[in-house]
Amino acid sequence: MSSTLRILVLGGNGLIGLAIIRRLHAAGHEVIGLARSAKSAARLFPHCAWRPADIAALRSAQDWLPLLVNVDVVVNASGALQDSARDNLEQIHYTAIAALVGACESIAGIRLVQISAPGAAANATT
Repeated sequence: MSSTLRILVLGGNGLIGLAIIRRLHAAGHEVIGLARSAKSAARLFPHCAWRPADIAALRSAQDWLPLLVNVDVVVNASGALQDSARDNLEQIHYTAIAALVGACESIAGIRLVQISAPGAAANATT
């Protein structure tokens, strides 16, 4: 890999994701943020390319592949704390991420960094 990486940050408009995006941008990397609303996210940090996507809707490797074109690294800083009308924990923390892993496995050289997820124990419900 070259010293400048193209990095996709999931949950880039959240507390952790935005801090990661700012640091990666300052280090000279090409950063792409993924957020439900790219327009709102661009107001938080306009120096990043933003792509709109609801992670919970990305349920297969095929759903992820268009988002991973020419990406060197994916950083998953997305998440939700509880089920709600807007958030389904199983879809966000398991289904979508399992599909992302499958997509990454099909792309030579791509790296995946998993920041955290609630219930990351073998006996967790998520």
